[in-house]
Amino acid sequence: MKTLKKIIVFFFCSYCLYSQNIKDCSSCSLKKINSIQIDDLSIDEIQFLINDLFARKGYNFKNSNISYYFSEKNWYAPVKDNNAIKLNNFEKYNTEVFKNKIALLKKARAKIISELAQLKTNIITANKTVLLEKNKFKINEKNTLYKRLKLVLKNIDINNINWFKSEGIYKTTIDNGNNIISYSIRINKNDITFKYDFDQGSEIGNSMYPSEYYMEYTDLWEFKWKNEQIVFIKTHGAG
Repeated sequence: MKTLKKIIVFFFCSYCLYSQNIKDCSSCSLKKINSIQIDDLSIDEIQFLINDLFARKGYNFKNSNISYYFSEKNWYAPVKDNNAIKLNNFEKYNTEVFKNKIALLKKARAKIISELAQLKTNIITANKTVLLEKNKFKINEKNTLYKRLKLVLKNIDINNINWFKSEGIYKTTIDNGNNIISYSIRINKNDITFKYDFDQGSEIGNSMYPSEYYMEYTDLWEFKWKNEQIVFIKTHGAG
């Protein structure tokens, strides 16, 4: 029984050790990084680890933001020639682990973008059969919410979503002189939200015939990335 307890404690401690995400590469030259330690990290965070690993070898970065960040570290000593940098076996191994993980994440992101592009096309063209079977999304072409969602999709660029860590966003705002309308998509890990914001008024004024009545509202369409499919969750609004 004591032996069994020792084994359980050993595996539990090992799990705790390897399940913790690493925040920098201060130990990357001394030991192998387990893939479990980067399971929950994004492309940006893993790329940071690669840069941190090379910075500790004295890599001279061309990117001014990266260069300035590491120049603030007291351990950073940039070399004149990056070609002179040599990685030890641990560093080579860890670099490959990081690059392989980034490749997988980029492939997964490309799949989401591809499915979003198909969803956009199917909603704009009112492909009811595919939307219902594939996305669990039922539409009514006469419904105001459907018409607004079409406007959102027509005004956002799926291929130019801006990413930071595990979040992505694309937003465009149009001021037509009478109203300000924003169209956006936001991705947070597996949650996908389309948003329509309406604000009565304009930066150049409101109306020659002002009224106390003011209109402002927001419509949201929530989807989830599940089993490599985009599945509809719910629609709701406020205003």
